[in-house]
Amino acid sequence: MPVFNIYIENSLGFSHSGEVCAYGDGDVELTDEEVKQLVDLIREKGGVTDVEELGLEERYPAIYEKLDQACGDIARSAEYNHWVIAGFENGWYEVDYDEAISKCEEKYGFKFVFNLEKFLEDYPDYDEEDVKGVEDIDEDDLSDVKTDAFFEWIEEYRGTLNEDAEVSFLSDVFGLEPEVDDVDYEVEIPVDIVKMAKEENE
Repeated sequence: MPVFNIYIENSLGFSHSGEVCAYGDGDVELTDEEVKQLVDLIREKGGVTDVEELGLEERYPAIYEKLDQACGDIARSAEYNHWVIAGFENGWYEVDYDEAISKCEEKYGFKFVFNLEKFLEDYPDYDEEDVKGVEDIDEDDLSDVKTDAFFEWIEEYRGTLNEDAEVSFLSDVFGLEPEVDDVDYEVEIPVDIVKMAKEENE
């Protein structure tokens, strides 16, 4: 059976900087007959693609259910991803950073390497002649240095991941699990099917 992509853009409201949206995409599988029924229905309605105007739920409930399920799953995933990433970037969640650092050391390959030269540049209150290594650094200052290095590494590591992998990583490391329950979304007809209907209608 043919598989079609569906793209979802959901408004989550407005912030001081404007509208906030969650974006996502996924696939829906339809039979050849279902594709033909959609194409014919769009043509019959003069090119209308809005599912309500088409009366899709009443005319072809099985097709509507498939599209509704796909769009709902995509919308929920998009909003979940949005809140994980935005929550991390804006510090909306309480996080045990020591635990997060340990997990990344054990599971994701983070390794803290102390750079004495850089430390002395960043902490000018230390006398260079009195500091020969890590053992001469105040414990709190050393913890701060390690945390800074950790977040630099986090940004680099995030840059190597696609969105789903990034969300999985951030959720695992920082324990980010936003609740996404009631999601508003519209049922969409795949763009490729709309194109097919318009091409056959020309």
